[in-house]
Amino acid sequence: MIESLDYDQIENRLLLRELAADRTMFRKVHQFWGWIVVAAVGVATGLTAFAVLKAANFLTDLKFKWTINLADECDDCLWKPLLFYVFSGVILCLMSVFLTVFIQPAAGGGGISQIKGYLNGVKIPNIVRLSTYFVKVIGVTLAIAGGLVVGKASPMVHSGAIIAAGFLQGQFLSLGNVFGGRFARFRMGIASRYRNDQQKRDFIAAGVAAGIAASYGAPLGGLLFAIEDSASFWRQKLIWRICLCGALSAFTLNFLVSGIDNKWGLLVRPGLVKFGDAFTNGGFTAWQFPLFLLIAIIGGLMGSLFVAGNLLMAKMRKKYFVKRKWLPILEVFVVSLITGLSVYLIPYLAPVCVPFQNETWKNRVDFRHFRFYCKEGSYNQMATLFFASQEGTMEDLLSKRREFAMWELLVFVPFQLFFAGITSGMAIPSGLLVPSLVAGAAYGRAMGQLLLPLLPQMQIEPVVFALLGASAMLSGIFRTPISLTAIIIEGTSDISLSLPIMFTVFVAKWVGDFFDSGLYNAVYQVLKYPILPWDPPSWATWLQARHVMKTNIVKMKAVETVENVVNILRNSTHNGFPVIREEDNRFAGIILRSQLTMLLKENAFVYSREDIRNQKEVPLETFRSAYPRFPSINNKQHPTQHEALLPPTLILGLCHSIASIRNYRTRRKTRIRHFHLSEWIKLLHKRQYCGTGKETSQLASGWRQWY
Repeated sequence: MIESLDYDQIENRLLLRELAADRTMFRKVHQFWGWIVVAAVGVATGLTAFAVLKAANFLTDLKFKWTINLADECDDCLWKPLLFYVFSGVILCLMSVFLTVFIQPAAGGGGISQIKGYLNGVKIPNIVRLSTYFVKVIGVTLAIAGGLVVGKASPMVHSGAIIAAGFLQGQFLSLGNVFGGRFARFRMGIASRYRNDQQKRDFIAAGVAAGIAASYGAPLGGLLFAIEDSASFWRQKLIWRICLCGALSAFTLNFLVSGIDNKWGLLVRPGLVKFGDAFTNGGFTAWQFPLFLLIAIIGGLMGSLFVAGNLLMAKMRKKYFVKRKWLPILEVFVVSLITGLSVYLIPYLAPVCVPFQNETWKNRVDFRHFRFYCKEGSYNQMATLFFASQEGTMEDLLSKRREFAMWELLVFVPFQLFFAGITSGMAIPSGLLVPSLVAGAAYGRAMGQLLLPLLPQMQIEPVVFALLGASAMLSGIFRTPISLTAIIIEGTSDISLSLPIMFTVFVAKWVGDFFDSGLYNAVYQVLKYPILPWDPPSWATWLQARHVMKTNIVKMKAVETVENVVNILRNSTHNGFPVIREEDNRFAGIILRSQLTMLLKENAFVYSREDIRNQKEVPLETFRSAYPRFPSINNKQHPTQHEALLPPTLILGLCHSIASIRNYRTRRKTRIRHFHLSEWIKLLHKRQYCGTGKETSQLASGWRQWY
């Protein structure tokens, strides 16, 4: 069952007392601690991206060199290197799927959809656990080395979110299961103030931006991605923090990559994906915009078709794979086997031998200058497309130094889209952003090379068309036009192309929106995440709140017996309960399930009503220390003869002092002009109504429930 997160701050007297006691210096230090956390998140995300890059390159190069040696030993025979290449890739992919299926299933897929759901208030189990981080990082490295059509960008976004969640709350609970609680957490007075769902949401958004910045070298693009496509709830003061986080993530990766060639400090590769270096003065004319429109329309149509196929695959996996662990493993085995055979046999059966243009390339052994059954002094350009990494292929497609035949690109585009589609959603850590870019770049370059001889007066640059094709494909699949425009402009370092990029991206989005709402929303439909759209459905305009609210309220009295409290918690799944004053049956406030379980754990009850004033007060630090895993009510015995008081300090009271804070925040966020304030609300009137997020989500999903 999917639960919601508590993004609303509980304003009770304990919190007001704490805020009133804070000194000015403490508040400044508290704010400075937030900057330290986001800086650490940025650096850690950059380190993670560098580790994945180095590990994937090492395993891929090792497999590649052994394949070449086997081919040389048997005088360019087929079967021995083919079998080694295919089955070594299958073994690496099986290692990845075993980690995911048996250790942490939440690490499967790209993770952006799940993180977006989390940032929109959906509590998804295990999505920001440390075990998920390790399985995600190791699994995507093995999948890339195994030869699957996957990218690093989405796993980097998910990894950045996990790092932010762990750093913020000052603990990685998974370590407690291995080393004990002493190694799992540390407590600091300042850091504990950040241990709540609201702060966690904000810093996870920074982790998302850091992941995008490390992937594309685009700090501003990461910021816009977090705003546009991740978090529906946003606070303005986060902007500078997220900018710092993204900048440090890109800088850390860039600095470490510069040391690979012993050129420390030469910052020439800001991200994992490089968009080529031939765009400066690449050129376009106003007369080319009809051609850009054609690229955008085709990109939107292809993206929408891709989303439909991906949605069909996701529904099939949910229907058949959930309760059968062997089926995801079998799927990965079959897909990795077919992918390996296709990657090896297509360049073998249809080679494109090109003479080396640089003498230094002849002695190099890499995927991008692979002789692969060509004569000495030449390399197989078809093998360049199929064997190189996703990032390397992207760079080649956007480079003027590479020439590709039309039929090469037309063979590569359906291969890339087909295997990216079936690989996305498998039980392995994988990314779809970069494979989508590569497919779009190949399609755009094919369009440019096709139109170049037909329209010589247009001065067409195929690499510019490749870039616009990548933009159109990505926009047609994901529908994030603003952040996508910023990411590609930052990646190309050429502001002159901003107008055609923006034009292509927005047209592709409009075309795709005619058929569906994008890949992320399609995933939400399958996973049944209650993500609310910005506007209610049109058919709900005549409904009133009482139509979607329940009348059988689960409520509590201000003084309840422990037995009643325990029974209510065990027999209901509500997260909060309204509290009623016994003397006049008026609404006094609300108390959360987590607060009740902590009160019971701390034995904060009394033996008689005369002892109410002497009741044990549980400090806020106790609740923060237990976050986010509050004690369960099921496995503990509680005395039934005691009476438990729900203390007023833990109730969301509607007194004027608290209402002023809440009304200030409401006024600041919504700018509404009029407020209606009431010190007491009559709850027990003719009928009782109580609404939760579940009822609202059901309304938005078209589920009409009448009470």
